[in-house]
Amino acid sequence: TGEACLGCHGKEIKPELTAVIDQRYPQDKARGFALGELRGAFTLRRIIETAND
Repeated sequence: TGEACLGCHGKEIKPELTAVIDQRYPQDKARGFALGELRGAFTLRRIIETAND
């Protein structure tokens, strides 16, 4: 989590911004993060076929 992310995803979100986030993204739970914390990650797997298969 970078400094710019904390305005919406940090521990101290302005109340007027919280109201907008709650209205537009009612299921959002991506809050309470601190600088440098991991906010999300994903992996991708793909089987690669070779000429011998």
